[in-house]
Amino acid sequence: MKQHVGLLLLLIALPVAGRAQTRDYRIDPDHSRVLFRIDHLGLSSSLGTFAKLDGEFRFDEGYWKSAHVEVSIPLDSLNLSDADWRRKVLEDYLKAGEHPDARFESTMLVPDDGRMKTGRLSGQLTLNGVTRPVELQLRFNGSNKGIYTKLRRKTGFSATTTIRRSDFGLDKQLDLVGDEVRIDIEVEGIEQKR
Repeated sequence: MKQHVGLLLLLIALPVAGRAQTRDYRIDPDHSRVLFRIDHLGLSSSLGTFAKLDGEFRFDEGYWKSAHVEVSIPLDSLNLSDADWRRKVLEDYLKAGEHPDARFESTMLVPDDGRMKTGRLSGQLTLNGVTRPVELQLRFNGSNKGIYTKLRRKTGFSATTTIRRSDFGLDKQLDLVGDEVRIDIEVEGIEQKR
């Protein structure tokens, strides 16, 4: 009987022992960026970045389903190669005066397989006051502790998705500037003590 109880306890403990620890992270603004590309006149892709991301996430390397992400992107952190074009994009295309931030909150993170390196991050994106579901392809790049973070753990991700700007009421000059916007995201987070 004792052997059966011991075996049962071992089987119950295995899934818990296999999990890493759930950690809370703050987005490192110096090492996080959003890059977007959009068709311009059918001739090339216009590129831009948002240099500021503010937010936090919870992540367990061994149990992705416990993950949660909340991030805000101030639209005035837009970086383009020309100041006049930047102003026009902010005012006319993004309507940043009315809605100065884009926000994302996750609803689910599902790994693609048992290796826990890639997955799908689902959530709600709010842009121009409109909230729509989006799904990002996510790659977990790793985590470590280092002297540059005062020995606090850092972790990093790359993600990509494509949205249609018209889905968010951003439909100015669809005949000249593409509707589909490819978004590439690089994020590093610094562990926060609970």
